Amino acid sequence: MPVAAVQTGCVDLVLRPQDIGANLQKILSSPRDFTSFRHENSLRDSPVSDLLQILLARTRVDFRDYKQTTISRRIERRMIALGIETQEEYTQFCRNNPHAVDALFKDLLISVTRFFRDREEFELLKALLPQLIKERGPGPLRIWVAGCATGEEAYSIAMVVSEALGNPTNQLKSRVQIFATDIDKDALKTARKGVYSLAALNDIPSELADKYLIRQTDGVRVVDNLRNAVLFSDHNVCQDPPFQKVDLICCRNLLIYFGNPLQQKVMSRFHYAMSPHGLLFLGTAESVAGSDELFVQDRSASHVYRKRSLRAHQAQQPYNMPSVPMMAQRPTIKPLEHSLGPPPTVSCLRHWHSPWAKTRFWSPRISPSRGSMARSVSLLRSMRPVHCGCILICCAAPCVKRRAA
Repeated sequence: MPVAAVQTGCVDLVLRPQDIGANLQKILSSPRDFTSFRHENSLRDSPVSDLLQILLARTRVDFRDYKQTTISRRIERRMIALGIETQEEYTQFCRNNPHAVDALFKDLLISVTRFFRDREEFELLKALLPQLIKERGPGPLRIWVAGCATGEEAYSIAMVVSEALGNPTNQLKSRVQIFATDIDKDALKTARKGVYSLAALNDIPSELADKYLIRQTDGVRVVDNLRNAVLFSDHNVCQDPPFQKVDLICCRNLLIYFGNPLQQKVMSRFHYAMSPHGLLFLGTAESVAGSDELFVQDRSASHVYRKRSLRAHQAQQPYNMPSVPMMAQRPTIKPLEHSLGPPPTVSCLRHWHSPWAKTRFWSPRISPSRGSMARSVSLLRSMRPVHCGCILICCAAPCVKRRAA
């Protein structure tokens, strides 16, 4: 048993029996005041903000939005185990010792779980699975177990789903896809092996233990068909992209460690990941408070929630185009009337002796020659037509030669 306790990674000191009493006396005789940790409103502005930044740089996990009481208790525990009295000393110690940061990270990951925790809740979920499978239609049932720790809860869900599907142990992998995620890599290694102590039999119903567990000399092992149906992966529910089209999300006793803003963020991710008929299975100490617009509680199970649609189903009213005022008709601008009639066209410009041409081109001392007249007519024919006679005449006027009187 001591060897198994050390292998969990949660043991701070490994001592000989005669040294345990002396170390306990040393820990208890050292007075410490941690009130400065407990009177801050936010971890982002608390004395441990520098320490959480070190954790973020080392592990890529942001603990600043976790509940302050949880973080403070774990830091106090590490300081007492190391015999460090002030938070500044512990922060500097973590800067110089990466292994101390890893130990604190391991301590913050509370991997406490067991098979069929709150068994009556699993019975209520089991009663809802046939309808969920019916609504799913063709294709495998998709399940996401967030915060799976060492895998007991993921295998419990797999057993319940297998029973709801008619116990297809040989074809379970083709009919259900279970994604079990966590950020504790050591816990995921234990989950992938599927080997647990004999004490696990106390939490599993005997009829299920006989079907899905194999007894060994040092414990029990999950049968291969059930273990192959569960995919364990390193995934941060707070930071990594969520899965999609999930029929059942199981997140039990994880949200209790998050602050309210982080809980709402995770709830919005769950809502995005779920299919329209999906279910959300929470722990007995958790609820969707603050996210009531996303989920609705199931009538038969107090800790099972259904996805709420965000679209408002309202009757469409006929849409009338807004009245646009009629534009007043633009007044017609009449061209200036010449006393000698409208401007002549190109063809009529040959008649240079007309009254209109004499008025515009001739003067007592100007008379066009026959050659200049021909050049002007050819020039006007090659030009693009214009609308204003005045412009046309101005372009042609320079071609008229002046002849001495």
